[in-house]
Amino acid sequence: MGLERDLERKIAIRREAARNSGDPALMAQYGVADDDGAGEARANGPSPTMRKLSRHVRALHAGWALQAIRTIPPGRGFGAKFVVLVKRARRKAHLLLAGWFFRPLVAQQSDFNGNAANALTAVEEALAEVRFEAERRHEALSRRADEAERRAEALAKRADEAEKRADEAERRAEALARRVAADRAYVLGRLGLSVDPERLEGAALDYGRFEDAFRGPREEILASQSLYVDWFRGTGARGVVLDLGCGRGEFLELLAGAGISAVGLERDPGFVADGRARGLRVESAEALDWLAAQPDGSLGGILMAHVVEHVAPEYMAAVVRLALGKLLPGAPFVVETPNPEALAIYRTFPIDPGHRMPVPYLYLEHLFRSTGYASVERFDNPRAAFPVQLPVDREPGFATLQAHLYANQDYTLVARR
Repeated sequence: MGLERDLERKIAIRREAARNSGDPALMAQYGVADDDGAGEARANGPSPTMRKLSRHVRALHAGWALQAIRTIPPGRGFGAKFVVLVKRARRKAHLLLAGWFFRPLVAQQSDFNGNAANALTAVEEALAEVRFEAERRHEALSRRADEAERRAEALAKRADEAEKRADEAERRAEALARRVAADRAYVLGRLGLSVDPERLEGAALDYGRFEDAFRGPREEILASQSLYVDWFRGTGARGVVLDLGCGRGEFLELLAGAGISAVGLERDPGFVADGRARGLRVESAEALDWLAAQPDGSLGGILMAHVVEHVAPEYMAAVVRLALGKLLPGAPFVVETPNPEALAIYRTFPIDPGHRMPVPYLYLEHLFRSTGYASVERFDNPRAAFPVQLPVDREPGFATLQAHLYANQDYTLVARR
């Protein structure tokens, strides 16, 4: 196949050279049609320089051979015959006396002329080859340009469509905003309220004061969470411990006292400022973003104390799944939350407006086990025992009431990677 393509290419170059020469015989030899007449320039034909070169090449090929002694033409009449005899005698004398000197020069000149003609022929063929290759590349570039133009048109259409979609999305967003505003105004009207939304800014709950009133004294929380510190000593020496939703920072203080490096995440700006003022490392960051930025196997443990009841189940599942890769092997993930098995908590649970619903232990146990944690255990903190204790030793029924009504107010789940 390579030899055939090379032969076809050489034939095409010869045909181009024949077309450039304008020689009818040469054009006929290579099957080149001359629709406009031999020697006439075509609209896309050879340039004037190429036509001039072709004429010189034909002239060289036609008369490059020289003769040392020209042929004497025959004459008529006695005088003419006498002249011819004299010239022939002179020619013979010339051949005898000077031919040995002029013949090599004539032969050398003829060889030079032939070589010059062949060289010009090679130049003409090379130029034809260059033109042939240039035309081939021009056609390829033209095809590429057409394809690029088609692609540009397609991209322009896509851009127009994207712009239309963006405009439509903007219109829908504006319509949704108007609808939300109208719905809000309707609800406020139904409630008999006509408060400007801007006047509601700054009216959010002061959660710090709320916790001081309902979470319990700091000393009580410190005593309760001190039972968790030993779980973090081993892995906490090799990685930082995260207190997710650290609140007032009691557990951070306990870890600092035990020489364990810890960081707290908190959204409430008051808690953040208060913790930092007391020398604690507290960051105002979203939990999933913060966890995603940590290297794998860099956390010595995680504590979530009274947080899970504030977040959506999907969010908690995402935290549990993401934390699995960030924890060191054997590091604990501790969750403390109100115990829905103690029916008495429902008297106090609704007090916190941020509570969504109590989270059963069995659900959390399934979540951690199905996510891939190696072990999941339950711990009933004696510090969370309900203050009402029935005399279970007197009546068997009191034990059942104690278990269902006055069980521990909180339960603690301990999962390990």
